[in-house]
Amino acid sequence: MNVLISTLTIGLILSLLAFGVYISFRIFNFPDITTEGSITLGAAVAAALILHGSENPSWFTTPWAATLLGGLAGGVAGVATGVLHTRFKIHGLLSGILVMTALYSINLRVMGQSNLSLNDVPTIFSGPQFLAEQLHPAPADGGV
Repeated sequence: MNVLISTLTIGLILSLLAFGVYISFRIFNFPDITTEGSITLGAAVAAALILHGSENPSWFTTPWAATLLGGLAGGVAGVATGVLHTRFKIHGLLSGILVMTALYSINLRVMGQSNLSLNDVPTIFSGPQFLAEQLHPAPADGGV
Protein backbone atom coordinates (compact mmCIF):
# COMPACT_ATOMS: atom_id res chain seq x y z
CA MET A 1 0.00 0.00 0.00
CA ASN A 2 2.87 2.39 0.81
CA VAL A 3 4.36 1.80 -2.65
CA LEU A 4 1.06 2.76 -4.27
CA ILE A 5 0.77 5.94 -2.20
CA SER A 6 4.38 6.90 -2.96
CA THR A 7 3.85 6.27 -6.66
CA LEU A 8 0.70 8.38 -6.74
CA THR A 9 2.37 11.18 -4.79
CA ILE A 10 5.34 11.40 -7.15
CA GLY A 11 3.06 11.08 -10.18
CA LEU A 12 0.84 13.93 -9.01
CA ILE A 13 3.84 16.16 -8.32
CA LEU A 14 5.35 15.46 -11.73
CA SER A 15 1.98 16.02 -13.39
CA LEU A 16 2.27 19.66 -12.30
CA LEU A 17 5.57 19.84 -14.17
CA ALA A 18 4.01 18.30 -17.27
CA PHE A 19 1.07 20.70 -17.05
CA GLY A 20 3.42 23.69 -16.84
CA VAL A 21 5.38 22.55 -19.88
CA TYR A 22 2.14 21.90 -21.78
CA ILE A 23 0.82 25.38 -21.04
CA SER A 24 4.02 27.10 -22.15
CA PHE A 25 4.52 25.04 -25.32
CA ARG A 26 0.98 24.56 -26.62
CA ILE A 27 -1.12 27.38 -25.27
CA PHE A 28 1.39 30.27 -25.09
CA ASN A 29 3.53 28.96 -27.98
CA PHE A 30 6.62 29.85 -25.92
CA PRO A 31 9.45 27.29 -25.69
CA ASP A 32 10.04 27.75 -21.96
CA ILE A 33 12.14 25.18 -20.13
CA THR A 34 12.28 27.21 -16.92
CA THR A 35 9.62 24.86 -15.58
CA GLU A 36 12.25 22.22 -14.86
CA GLY A 37 14.31 24.62 -12.78
CA SER A 38 11.41 26.39 -11.11
CA ILE A 39 9.80 23.23 -9.75
CA THR A 40 13.11 22.23 -8.18
CA LEU A 41 13.51 25.76 -6.78
CA GLY A 42 10.09 25.47 -5.16
CA ALA A 43 10.98 22.07 -3.73
CA ALA A 44 14.32 23.38 -2.45
CA VAL A 45 12.71 26.38 -0.75
CA ALA A 46 9.97 24.24 0.80
CA ALA A 47 12.42 21.59 2.03
CA ALA A 48 14.79 24.19 3.50
CA LEU A 49 11.93 25.95 5.30
CA ILE A 50 10.48 22.69 6.63
CA LEU A 51 13.87 21.60 7.96
CA HIS A 52 14.48 25.04 9.46
CA GLY A 53 11.05 24.83 11.08
CA SER A 54 11.90 21.54 12.78
CA GLU A 55 14.62 23.42 14.71
CA ASN A 56 13.07 26.91 14.97
CA PRO A 57 9.30 26.69 14.50
CA SER A 58 7.39 29.68 13.19
CA TRP A 59 4.32 30.26 11.00
CA PHE A 60 6.18 30.24 7.69
CA THR A 61 8.03 26.99 8.39
CA THR A 62 4.91 24.87 8.68
CA PRO A 63 4.70 22.40 5.79
CA TRP A 64 1.70 24.11 4.20
CA ALA A 65 3.21 27.60 4.35
CA ALA A 66 6.59 26.30 3.18
CA THR A 67 4.93 24.64 0.18
CA LEU A 68 3.09 27.86 -0.66
CA LEU A 69 6.31 29.89 -0.38
CA GLY A 70 8.08 27.32 -2.55
CA GLY A 71 5.41 27.79 -5.20
CA LEU A 72 5.87 31.55 -5.02
CA ALA A 73 9.64 31.12 -5.45
CA GLY A 74 8.99 29.04 -8.57
CA GLY A 75 6.74 31.80 -9.85
CA VAL A 76 9.53 34.33 -9.37
CA ALA A 77 11.73 32.14 -11.59
CA GLY A 78 9.06 32.30 -14.28
CA VAL A 79 8.91 36.08 -13.93
CA ALA A 80 12.70 36.22 -14.39
CA THR A 81 12.36 34.33 -17.68
CA GLY A 82 9.59 36.64 -18.79
CA VAL A 83 11.64 39.74 -17.99
CA LEU A 84 14.64 38.39 -19.90
CA HIS A 85 12.41 37.67 -22.88
CA THR A 86 10.33 40.85 -22.95
CA ARG A 87 12.59 43.57 -21.56
CA PHE A 88 15.98 42.35 -22.79
CA LYS A 89 14.65 40.85 -26.05
CA ILE A 90 16.34 37.48 -25.48
CA HIS A 91 14.77 34.55 -27.37
CA GLY A 92 12.36 32.53 -25.22
CA LEU A 93 14.32 29.29 -25.37
CA LEU A 94 17.60 31.01 -24.53
CA SER A 95 16.07 32.97 -21.65
CA GLY A 96 14.69 29.71 -20.25
CA ILE A 97 18.11 28.07 -20.55
CA LEU A 98 19.78 31.02 -18.80
CA VAL A 99 17.31 31.02 -15.92
CA MET A 100 17.39 27.23 -15.57
CA THR A 101 21.20 27.27 -15.44
CA ALA A 102 21.15 30.02 -12.82
CA LEU A 103 18.54 28.13 -10.80
CA TYR A 104 20.85 25.12 -10.55
CA SER A 105 23.30 27.19 -8.49
CA ILE A 106 20.54 28.98 -6.61
CA ASN A 107 18.95 25.66 -5.60
CA LEU A 108 22.25 24.42 -4.18
CA ARG A 109 22.65 27.68 -2.28
CA VAL A 110 19.11 27.59 -0.89
CA MET A 111 19.49 24.02 0.38
CA GLY A 112 23.05 24.46 1.62
CA GLN A 113 24.00 20.99 0.35
CA SER A 114 23.24 18.72 -2.56
CA ASN A 115 20.23 16.99 -1.00
CA LEU A 116 18.04 17.25 2.08
CA SER A 117 16.31 14.42 3.91
CA LEU A 118 12.73 14.99 5.01
CA ASN A 119 12.32 11.53 6.54
CA ASP A 120 12.27 12.69 10.16
CA VAL A 121 10.20 15.87 9.79
CA PRO A 122 6.47 16.28 9.14
CA THR A 123 5.42 17.25 5.61
CA ILE A 124 2.03 17.91 4.01
CA PHE A 125 1.89 14.18 3.28
CA SER A 126 2.42 13.16 6.93
CA GLY A 127 -1.23 12.38 7.51
CA PRO A 128 -4.33 13.68 9.21
CA GLN A 129 -2.87 13.51 12.72
CA PHE A 130 -0.20 16.09 11.87
CA LEU A 131 -2.76 18.28 10.08
CA ALA A 132 -5.04 18.25 13.13
CA GLU A 133 -2.10 19.30 15.32
CA GLN A 134 -1.28 22.17 12.95
CA LEU A 135 -4.87 23.44 12.78
CA HIS A 136 -5.67 22.99 16.48
CA PRO A 137 -2.45 23.16 18.55
CA ALA A 138 -2.50 21.95 22.12
CA PRO A 139 -2.75 24.69 24.76
CA ALA A 140 0.56 25.79 26.27
CA ASP A 141 -0.66 25.20 29.83
CA GLY A 142 -1.32 21.51 29.23
CA GLY A 143 -5.07 21.89 28.81
CA VAL A 144 -5.79 23.07 32.35
